[in-house]
Amino acid sequence: MIVEVQVTIDGSRPAIWAAIADIANAADTISGIEEIEVLEKPATGLVGLKWRETRMLFGKPASVEKWITDAAENEFYKTRAESDGFIFLSTMAIAESNGCVTLTSSHDSRPQSIFAKLMSIPMSLLFKGVARKALLQDLNDIKASIEKTIYETAGGLEGLLRLAGAWHTRVLEDEVVSHAFSHGYHPQHTERLAAYWAEALGGPAAYSERYGDETSVVRMHSGNGPHEEMDQRAIACFDAALDDIGLARGQPLWQALHDYFTWATTTTMARYHRSAKEVPDGLRVPKWSWNGLVTDARP
Repeated sequence: MIVEVQVTIDGSRPAIWAAIADIANAADTISGIEEIEVLEKPATGLVGLKWRETRMLFGKPASVEKWITDAAENEFYKTRAESDGFIFLSTMAIAESNGCVTLTSSHDSRPQSIFAKLMSIPMSLLFKGVARKALLQDLNDIKASIEKTIYETAGGLEGLLRLAGAWHTRVLEDEVVSHAFSHGYHPQHTERLAAYWAEALGGPAAYSERYGDETSVVRMHSGNGPHEEMDQRAIACFDAALDDIGLARGQPLWQALHDYFTWATTTTMARYHRSAKEVPDGLRVPKWSWNGLVTDARP
């Protein structure tokens, strides 16, 4: 019995690959999965990864062990499972055509034992529709997770407030980065920072509406000469803050937030070393997505 389903996703190959390759955390994305228990993890890559996957089947938990037999980054991976006289072969494949990216899931059930072969005909009639529905739900869950903004995935303003607070605590404890705050800071610094990140990461434009534009932010960070060491330590503090709020390194959200903060710290906030007067008027808060920079600061 072969079942195949496909969805079109508004996302890049790397973003989709990051989502489907994060097997250990698949239960956080795919509603049909109750639990994932990683049994064997390869030193590199995906081939050889083995896990126990638990789903609800007719109201009862059912577990099966799966392992990856072949994979090509940003393209596909193949899995194998064996249970009750059947071999189950599955493929998750990413393709791109005419500007559209598709994700295809195919599932092939192959009976091996005599009993399984006898049962395969009635099972194909009964379960093909069920399997198709389940596979399509998996893909739609993945699609939804990718097409959500970083702002939404991070927990909205509340989630970014936690991150801003964790980062602020970290930088005040750092002997180098804390120098940037040695002359004091706004009593609502954490709230303002969270609002700025929210606007940059796909949320409401609350920062621009309430506090100022990108020009004002960049001017606050300009005219202090080169500060590469401070920048790198600020990024390290940010990575630690991501850990502090419970994000696991390697997950798509952790990586997207890290990439955004690193880009902002080493480009827009480090561009005007000599004088804040060099910062142009009318800059807009740059927008960042799972695919990287969407719009820059140009007015």
